[in-house]
Amino acid sequence: MSMPLKMNIFLCTIFFSYVCPAAPKNPPLPYGEWTYVFVYPSYLPAQVTYVRFLDTDGYLNQNFAPDLTTADSKSVNSWRKNILRSTAIANKGIMPPQWIQICWDSLVDKKVYQTTLEFPAKVWKLMRQPIATPLGDYYRNNMVIGVAPEGKVRAWFNTPSILGGENIQIAEGKTVSGNDLTLCKDIGAYKGGYKLSAAAKKFVEGKSYPYGKW
Repeated sequence: MSMPLKMNIFLCTIFFSYVCPAAPKNPPLPYGEWTYVFVYPSYLPAQVTYVRFLDTDGYLNQNFAPDLTTADSKSVNSWRKNILRSTAIANKGIMPPQWIQICWDSLVDKKVYQTTLEFPAKVWKLMRQPIATPLGDYYRNNMVIGVAPEGKVRAWFNTPSILGGENIQIAEGKTVSGNDLTLCKDIGAYKGGYKLSAAAKKFVEGKSYPYGKW
């Protein structure tokens, strides 16, 4: 073994976590990257401000500027069964998540929430397993995460419309706020206060909180 190679191995042993990338512990996903998107019910706006997740290789992935949380206009009194979102810019990962934590603001509730979603091994398996369709194999490579009043958060996988299009729920979040915030303390999208649009005010007027079943 040459001296430079010996020295390189020695340095990697001492400073591994700093200068030497670890080899993947799991095989790569068959489609390269998976994506996640955030939605809120129609007229009940929310904004996710920070995301982190621990993947199955043990890496902590952080997203300080997640993609914009968008309205699902067809989810009015409850989440519809076929929410479809797939476009992501910053919301990506290369290995399935063991858990995801998010910081988000609910304009209706006028508060910051901190939510944790946990994913068991069966979810990781779903992300790798192809679904045969007449148009070829389909992979569950996109996660839709819905945020709603009362801090209610759910996660689903899309199902192709050719197979019925009904989403598969894979997780329900555990949410805290106020004095129980840790990760999300002092994180918020609306430092100047929460202001509902005229359309949102009209929608909630005369209705019972939380304005639907989420």
